[in-house]
Amino acid sequence: MTAGSVSRDNVAGFKLHDIDWHGIADRVIWVPEVYRRGTLDERTVRRILRCTERSLATLRESGLTPVKGEAGTRYDACDIRNAALYSGTGATEVEAAMRPVLSRVRGRASTPLSHRHWSYHLSISAPDPATGAEYAVHPPSDGTDAEGEVTLTNGQRPRRSGKRILVPGGTAIRGVIRTSASSAELLSPTISGVVDKFLESGFRWHFVPAELKHDPQAASAVGMGNCEMLSLVLCDQLTAVGLAAEIYRGWVAGVRAMPHCWIEVYDIDGKPKIIDPGVLTIAKYLGPLEATDYRSLIGTKLEVIIPTRCTLQESIATAITHRANFPCDVRFQCVAVPAGDAGTRRHQ
Repeated sequence: MTAGSVSRDNVAGFKLHDIDWHGIADRVIWVPEVYRRGTLDERTVRRILRCTERSLATLRESGLTPVKGEAGTRYDACDIRNAALYSGTGATEVEAAMRPVLSRVRGRASTPLSHRHWSYHLSISAPDPATGAEYAVHPPSDGTDAEGEVTLTNGQRPRRSGKRILVPGGTAIRGVIRTSASSAELLSPTISGVVDKFLESGFRWHFVPAELKHDPQAASAVGMGNCEMLSLVLCDQLTAVGLAAEIYRGWVAGVRAMPHCWIEVYDIDGKPKIIDPGVLTIAKYLGPLEATDYRSLIGTKLEVIIPTRCTLQESIATAITHRANFPCDVRFQCVAVPAGDAGTRRHQ
């Protein structure tokens, strides 16, 4: 049966598929054994993959390695998510979550959008919110006036400190940002050469275990990484040849907003050009290439990526106390709104 064949089997009410895993070993890099953790049972795996028991057995034959322990047979969450992403069915839980990006790299967007408006809510997760700390936060922004008005959930307007805004404890940020799709041709043959070499090296965007994120050399050795790791590798290669490059943080809008990173490198015309190794590597392996030349995405900014001017060396939110400053986690949520509703949603 093919990737789109539907079985009567079901898990939690979902229709399941007999997925054709042929060639999966050429697309997915399995998590190295030392980092592999068995956290998902078979029922959860089949729900994520939307696949039948027979299909899961075929996936094991194609390279998926289960972890056996006292709790029985379990699977590594990253292995399953990566198999889902590269399954090509369009029906897995992971593909649904990443559909905004996948629709761009697969060339399936019905109408290419030049810009979009997003209503967002950004809350701060601090270890001890009762300390009365003030938070310095990088709001969504592309460095222009396109980010729109930013307000606080207490009804006040925030004070600004450079690129950041100051937020009192227990308060969240809300606003509207306008994102635009654009493309800028690379002029420097040096930049093009470095990027081409990176793409030809076989690096692939993958979900990566937390332990492996702290071991970039090991991740580089097997050729896998998330957007942050891939950006670090490519940025190091760009700066090694004397180019001025910086990594910035933001989110990819979708079913849920996912943290994202990309590179801005200065071209010979003095302008920064966007290089997004995460999008590029996804496009290379999930094109399909006969319909999409992934290299055409070099220098391209997608309207589904919500940017900040926060560099990778910084935290999007930092708690400021009388004793010390420390980074905090943030929760970012957004929803697309019609341009005419942007002003209304901004105040909701």
